[in-house]
Amino acid sequence: MTDFTWVGTVVVLVPSTVALFRYEHFDGPILPRLAFLVWWNALVEVLVTAAYYSGYGNNMPLYHIYMAVEFALLSWVFWAMLPEVINRTRWLIGVGVFWAMILSKAFKPDLFLEFPSLLRSFESLILIGLSIVYFWKVLQKAEEPLLLRSPGFWVGAAVLTYYGSTTLVYAYTDYIMEKSDELFTAVWSVLAILNVVFYSMLICAFLCQKPKVKS
Repeated sequence: MTDFTWVGTVVVLVPSTVALFRYEHFDGPILPRLAFLVWWNALVEVLVTAAYYSGYGNNMPLYHIYMAVEFALLSWVFWAMLPEVINRTRWLIGVGVFWAMILSKAFKPDLFLEFPSLLRSFESLILIGLSIVYFWKVLQKAEEPLLLRSPGFWVGAAVLTYYGSTTLVYAYTDYIMEKSDELFTAVWSVLAILNVVFYSMLICAFLCQKPKVKS
């Protein structure tokens, strides 16, 4: 692991800790759901680090599980942000379809040992779309809250920044891996930096107070 990768790995522990201490003070459904997301991500990072030190080289099977749960939790957060767009039925259908796409790899088990480039890009496009819809809905409101005090703003901005920046990287991961180890390491160092930006924005979300409406 490079230094940048280590930074990207441990940074998730910061919002996880903030969420743990502020959980009882969260107002509304967005932040409690977001807390479960960062706790899940932190757990996975710990498992990946343990696997690395135990000498288990290929963590792609775990990555598939991580991605499945991540999509379910992050779309659950967007359900709270977009209740007029996402309801229980739509959420269950969306998660079910995405999980079915992952489980379809069971017909060729070796695929679980490869990076899910297309699935990751597909997930990213969905989350980017939900973020755009959220900001569009915010702009349509007659009375806009102070956005910097709105956890939804920080979640939407974090998703747009991270997934918008990584979509093409995920789509061409297989090509990058084949090109050279140096290029692959450089790309994952950039992803580590984006991880820092992503989780920094989520920390801002956890520190938000209940937004006030401009008079």
